[in-house]
Amino acid sequence: MKAALTSVTAAWWWASDSRVLAFPSFAEKIPNAERVADASGRLWPGVGHLSRNGGGQLNSFGQDFEAAGWAWTADLCQKDSDADGSSNGEELGDPNCTWQPGSVPAHSTGITHPGISNITGSYSAGADEEIGLFGAAPAWYLKHAALMLVSWVVIMPIGILVPVIFKDRSKGPMWFHAHKLLMILGLTFVLAGLSVALRNKSGKHFVSQHSLLGLASLVLAVLQPVNAFFRPRARSEKNIRQVWELCHRWLGRLAVLLAAGAAVTGIRTNLSSFISTSSADAGAAAVVVILTLWAVLIISVKLLPCLRKQADYDPYLHVVAGGTVIGKESACFTDVARGSQSTACQANRLKNPCCKVL
Repeated sequence: MKAALTSVTAAWWWASDSRVLAFPSFAEKIPNAERVADASGRLWPGVGHLSRNGGGQLNSFGQDFEAAGWAWTADLCQKDSDADGSSNGEELGDPNCTWQPGSVPAHSTGITHPGISNITGSYSAGADEEIGLFGAAPAWYLKHAALMLVSWVVIMPIGILVPVIFKDRSKGPMWFHAHKLLMILGLTFVLAGLSVALRNKSGKHFVSQHSLLGLASLVLAVLQPVNAFFRPRARSEKNIRQVWELCHRWLGRLAVLLAAGAAVTGIRTNLSSFISTSSADAGAAAVVVILTLWAVLIISVKLLPCLRKQADYDPYLHVVAGGTVIGKESACFTDVARGSQSTACQANRLKNPCCKVL
């Protein structure tokens, strides 16, 4: 339990790192912030910083932006921060200096960097610029992706696997507590990852295919502990409990499937400006392969006991005469004399899913 609480605390601390959350609020205060590129055409998310990813020392435009009180003023718009002959407004798509936060800029094409001279070219990657797993993508991309992938690709599948392995093999409720703890931990990571995206991404939310798939998987994930609270009693409401278990299992599986779709679309679309297409395709394929292997493992664990019992079955050793079994005992056998399942087989059917009429 202490380890789980530590993991939850670490996830939220990492997600709420102020260095990551500072840039987006400023980005909403200048036109076309998400389209700013250097002279070579590479996007520059940290518009006001020397580092492409943001954070650290301010460039000339960042210094002027700070002097203007972190607001898009007429003076800041008309100023040429990088001394390349074009005003900040011309470079950011607001040549008439009429843009206001939330409105549409005069144009959104040909956007250049107001803090990097188009004459001298782009900055070279220095100590402040991070070129990592996601290329020059903002640092919050990595945090969002890491939190989501750890949850949906590692924690959630393990949580699903626990009852499959231990539910019928364990006498106590330990498997249930482990399952519940893992799923709550996974959901916490998902919420932390969502928090990173909401607090860092400018513009409208939940409009892209990636965000809509992610939202759908999140809704289903949140509903799982809610419907678990209303779980019917196994003995007094047997039929209702069976329906509940079926819905609980398949809603969880659907949530993972939707999350996989969100991961694939996120990698292939949102990272296309920062990494090569082949790298994006490889990352998306890796997610699909890993989740497929989890599915194969879970199905194999579920079916293996039944396959073993069927392999051990020998109909000639289980002839029933007058309700008495002659020969080797087994959970799967047929009352040959009556041509139907024996009472013992029927009694064991709930524990043994492979017990069928042969």
